[in-house]
Amino acid sequence: MLRDTMNKNFNPPPTTAAPSAATSPESPHDNQQLQFPPWSACLLIKDNNIILPEWLAYHYTVLPLRRLIVAVDPTSKTDPRYILDQYKSIGMNVTVWTDDDYWVDGAKDYQQRNFRITNETLPAYAQDRLVYRQKIFYHGCLKQLKTENRTWTAVVDADEYIAFNYLDESSSEGPSWCYPKLRFDGHLDERRQ
Repeated sequence: MLRDTMNKNFNPPPTTAAPSAATSPESPHDNQQLQFPPWSACLLIKDNNIILPEWLAYHYTVLPLRRLIVAVDPTSKTDPRYILDQYKSIGMNVTVWTDDDYWVDGAKDYQQRNFRITNETLPAYAQDRLVYRQKIFYHGCLKQLKTENRTWTAVVDADEYIAFNYLDESSSEGPSWCYPKLRFDGHLDERRQ
């Protein structure tokens, strides 16, 4: 059952379906309704199809996420494009990158694009390659988004969610860490106004 839900024929349940075309981020209607500037994200994924629809729906609504660059790990057994296409259809700007789009060979063996992980590969090399892949993808993604004049950008994994703590302005007191005209002088336990 789980294997069936992870393959490319998986249809997300209605609770994780993409928003309707009426709220397309590229439509003038959506741009008038946004209270915050649209967000972008750099997302490196490997076999996350089962959690990707909910991640997209949540960040599309909460941030609002409107630009996404996704790098799919070349060893991934699943392809997320059919899920991402649902969000393209409502106007989200989604680009899928492969290693060819961002890879820069480094000095070490595991930093070379043609390096292959096998049963004989030391676990430390496999981990170092993953960290290197993240580093060069995020660098390339952030560089691309800067050329597009994007501002707010999330660099996260598909199992990480950005949450907001809203300040209740109707309350006479804010949280203890939020005081007007607070000056930080190196002492965390003193408030100065």
